[in-house]
Amino acid sequence: MTNRLQLSTSVLSNSVLAPVVAAAMVLALIMIATPSAQAQTFQVLHNFTDGADGATPLGIAMDAHGNLYGTTLSPGSCQLSGCGGVFKLARSGSGWTINSLYHFQGGADGSWPHAGVTVASDGTLYGTTTAGGGGSCNPGGIAGCGTVYRL
Repeated sequence: MTNRLQLSTSVLSNSVLAPVVAAAMVLALIMIATPSAQAQTFQVLHNFTDGADGATPLGIAMDAHGNLYGTTLSPGSCQLSGCGGVFKLARSGSGWTINSLYHFQGGADGSWPHAGVTVASDGTLYGTTTAGGGGSCNPGGIAGCGTVYRL
């Protein structure tokens, strides 16, 4: 027969051990059920040269075919570093080929895109510029308050 001291010690140890055992079982199940993380890779797709390809890229969007589209703050013929442009990166063998799609002129077409483009389901590109267009909002020689464009 057990006395009261033995009974209270048995109840105490069971009440302390039960949560510890349950937690250990849950942890073991998580470790078994969780797939291991795959190694990540990093690859530079294009190094901008501030030539015809531009410089200071500002965002990227992908079309249904896996082509990448983005904008740059240069090149162009505006003051400072240029008016900006829109580019396309397409897979070419094991690498990528860049094509400049449009160079902003700083007039009615706009200048200095400060965001990437949005690719519509039909492949049309939409974006904005922070200067150019009409009006005279911007100091520093570039007239205009910006544009929304379709390419």
